Amino acid sequence: FFFSSRRRHTRLQGDWSSDVCSSDLYNLTVTNTRGWGFLSLYPADILRPDISSINWTTNYQTIANGGIVAIGDWGGFYGAVEVYLGPDDSSVTTEYIIDITGYFIL
Repeated sequence: FFFSSRRRHTRLQGDWSSDVCSSDLYNLTVTNTRGWGFLSLYPADILRPDISSINWTTNYQTIANGGIVAIGDWGGFYGAVEVYLGPDDSSVTTEYIIDITGYFIL
């Protein structure tokens, strides 16, 4: 994905039954970074928390980080997360990949 705005809703898809899945384990990779910044992953149906899921400090970095994110509901689609690119500076951009590596059952 390439950011054209600060926030992007992303529907995570997989072979799990979304009505019994509560959280996903993920590997998040950013590449082709511009400026210093961060990405935050969080459930799509809550306000953005003051956290970062991955941080970078300079141009043209490729780095990865793993974590756990609860999944939410967005536009009638369960299994959605929101991805926020910070800080609020139009010169900060990146491309990112989210690999789902596992999930938790309710």
